[in-house]
Amino acid sequence: MLVRYDERTSSVVSEPPWERRFVVAVERAPEFVQLYESLGFEVRLEPARPSDMPECQACPIAEDCGACVVLYTRRRTLDHGP
Repeated sequence: MLVRYDERTSSVVSEPPWERRFVVAVERAPEFVQLYESLGFEVRLEPARPSDMPECQACPIAEDCGACVVLYTRRRTLDHGP
């Protein structure tokens, strides 16, 4: 799978905070990762939870579905990223 999952969070005060962008289907996530990285952002993906998508709250398999991820970005700094 091309999607990268990164559990790191901003813990240093001088680091820019992660900004939630949107929920996206797992199979579409790589193209958005590539787009945001090309625009100078770091990208973090996290599994979506039913609370992230109201239409999924009634689904019995929503907690373990894995069909969607939440995309977060932050501006790349000189100390971060490739």
